[in-house]
Amino acid sequence: MEKLTREQERLALQVTATIQAADQSIRAAIRAAASAGVSANEIARRADRRVTGVRGYGRPVVLEILRAEDVCATALEALADVEISAGEQWSEDTAVWVYRNSKREARMRLSPTLGPSHTTRAHTAQGAVDAVRDAGLSVDARGWVPWEHLADGYAVTLSRD
Repeated sequence: MEKLTREQERLALQVTATIQAADQSIRAAIRAAASAGVSANEIARRADRRVTGVRGYGRPVVLEILRAEDVCATALEALADVEISAGEQWSEDTAVWVYRNSKREARMRLSPTLGPSHTTRAHTAQGAVDAVRDAGLSVDARGWVPWEHLADGYAVTLSRD
């Protein structure tokens, strides 16, 4: 690969930023339509490549986006019910971060602002795992004990049972 000039690098970065912004905008529109009561099937029909001319937002993708949104909302509500501060972004005031990754999976991770105390991290992790399980969600730590995995600084995947 050739080294890019500054102008070429700037333009290449602009492409990346534009695509990311468009994807966020599309996801926001999908969430808004679903919140307004538009069915997942209707959203998927309108997002289909044959209608939009844009690939990547067919029915399976729309359903994955909506599923992840639902799981995240459920997790945030469950954490609030047990008074664990949670949010969709890192924050000084947030103990748990609930987010969607690039694979459209709902994930949960402890905030680094929680501090280094393993006892505090373990207690918060156990409470978070118990809360989301009580809300009907599954917690996958890829073979590890979920609360230990969280306390050690790793993310866990959340899904509907």
